[in-house]
Amino acid sequence: STPLYSSAASDVYKRQELLRAKHQIVAALEATQCVGGVWCSRPEAPNTSRMYDSLRTNLPRHVMAFPSFPWPRIPSKGGDERVFPNHTEVLAYLRAYGAELAANIRFNEAAVSVVRNVPGVNGGGGSKSVAEGTADPSITSSARWTVRTSLGNIFEADALVVCNGHYHTSGWPTLAAPHAASKSCEQQLLEELRLAPTTNVMHSSDFISAAAHGFAATDVVAVLGTGASGEDIARDLS
Repeated sequence: STPLYSSAASDVYKRQELLRAKHQIVAALEATQCVGGVWCSRPEAPNTSRMYDSLRTNLPRHVMAFPSFPWPRIPSKGGDERVFPNHTEVLAYLRAYGAELAANIRFNEAAVSVVRNVPGVNGGGGSKSVAEGTADPSITSSARWTVRTSLGNIFEADALVVCNGHYHTSGWPTLAAPHAASKSCEQQLLEELRLAPTTNVMHSSDFISAAAHGFAATDVVAVLGTGASGEDIARDLS
């Protein structure tokens, strides 16, 4: 039996493959309220969505498609026919692929503790915390993993799949001085770049569109970073 975390793209795919292989999934935990991970819309998941209005994939749809589920072309339903579709099309695809799984997902429930049970510890099944390597005498299960959730539930299973993604936390640059614990990332950048205190500083994960943030054509905007989002936003603002 297998518990999983999250309902992002990787989790939806892994869950389908586990079911296809006849594994029993004892729990599918999702910390937010929607399927799609960072692809969820801003209104659905304001704290975890990373979508800006102009976002399109930087990989063609046939490369991103799951092997058992070709990416549909649905112009009659308003679908994005471009080879590099926009983010709303990606979300619709993920949800179509995982539609049969949604009923079994435990939304708004996060894993707060994961323990690997080690034979011989504490005189029984025993356990050790994955994070700290310390014994937990309260667990004597013969299952290999014990997961505690934010709602107080406990799940035990023989295998564990963690699909938490890598875009949940914004990555801020450190330019010269180390970040002071008492200062926000925005304050640190203002000081390091010697900008006026009233300068608007934001991370790309918070960007929606030039209009949404009130940027005028005469505003001077510096974009730090030339990754995919940096290039997209620079084009948006030009």
